[in-house]
Amino acid sequence: MHKAYKKDLIARRLSFILHANVRLAAANSISNHTIKGLVRALKVEKRKWNCGKRLNLVGEEDHGLQLFSPS
Repeated sequence: MHKAYKKDLIARRLSFILHANVRLAAANSISNHTIKGLVRALKVEKRKWNCGKRLNLVGEEDHGLQLFSPS
């Protein structure tokens, strides 16, 4: 359409190009917003999984309970 407009300058073609440009800009904005939301959700999900890890304070290969007392 851009090549056709360059050959013959018609206002109808120019309005078509401008309208298409506005629609593409809106679609791009929506896509960027969606991507940012998904990245934020992944970060939150990673943070949730990192909090639930057990600490191996003894350093042994024990997968059971570890009890620590003052004595």
